[in-house]
Amino acid sequence: VCTSSTRPTDPVEAEVVTPDSQLTIGLAASDVLLEKLWDEDCARQRLLDAVDVAFGETWTPTTVDGAPVLRGTLVLTRGSSTDAIDVVDLDGSVLLTLDATPPAGTPLLTMPASAPTASLSIDVGSTLRCDGHSLGESKKTYVFDVGLDLGDGRVDLTLQPPDDAKKQMYDVITKACGLG
Repeated sequence: VCTSSTRPTDPVEAEVVTPDSQLTIGLAASDVLLEKLWDEDCARQRLLDAVDVAFGETWTPTTVDGAPVLRGTLVLTRGSSTDAIDVVDLDGSVLLTLDATPPAGTPLLTMPASAPTASLSIDVGSTLRCDGHSLGESKKTYVFDVGLDLGDGRVDLTLQPPDDAKKQMYDVITKACGLG
């Protein structure tokens, strides 16, 4: 989508796919929503080219103030960017928190321009939403957002932990809710 700085011109087509059908819709290139989607997707593509962001491989069960948490790392590996890269925010899910440990200021982490990698210690804990509706209806339990800044404004990146870490995160929820 963002191979050049030139925005698309008419005609622009969007393909909508449902389980039952596929539909092509004509859009105006100047449509406000289309421009917003273009800007967000281009920013995300620049981010993915600039830096790789992933959860580290090691997760350690521990407690913070008596509550179970899973301690791990968020790892940044430099891509094409030669500038400093900031982690400005971490956002959990309905059932899980995602916090820097120890609590940090803003930015939470700066990867200096000269560094090939940087890591941030993180804790994944329970939000203590232990009611049946929250536990039974959570659709994105293990989906986390990381806010980054490459120097031109915040871009959110969605991350999911590896499957083995999901099991450990589930254990955090069940322990915190008194279910396990």
